Amino acid sequence: MAIAKLKALFQHVVSHNFVDENQVQSWAEDATATPHAKETGDGLQVCRFEYTAVVTLDGFAGDPALLLAVLTTWVMENDPDRERYNLAAPQVDLVVRDDTLSDVDISLVFVETVSIVPDPEGPITYRGQRWAIGEPVIFEATSGAVGHSEAIATDAEYVHTP
Repeated sequence: MAIAKLKALFQHVVSHNFVDENQVQSWAEDATATPHAKETGDGLQVCRFEYTAVVTLDGFAGDPALLLAVLTTWVMENDPDRERYNLAAPQVDLVVRDDTLSDVDISLVFVETVSIVPDPEGPITYRGQRWAIGEPVIFEATSGAVGHSEAIATDAEYVHTP
């Protein structure tokens, strides 16, 4: 979903009470929506959305090392596609106001997919069908075998164990 990672990062930063919630802002900039249709489960990925997420903290008086640890551990746990898309590390700019306060600007590129699922009442018409924004259900095989005759074992049975 578009900007889901930005929203989640914003909530994560706010939850740590580095500054008053009203002193944290976020937005997306330099966004590109690249069309691409890829069948996934019962739906389609129709867009790869790449954008720079910006989160700012005004009047930060905490430990910069703690802020960096909170940021980077969140990224490692919540953005598994960074290596796949060869995305740069987050950039952090600190503007020192005085001996105790800084303004912090965090920016990082995210890539997210936009997917659609069949929906007879959906607002999107594509390939002669109605669709809605949603996450496709991916059907995963739990067992299988290769061959054409149950009487002759032509391959060892596959059983998926999660």
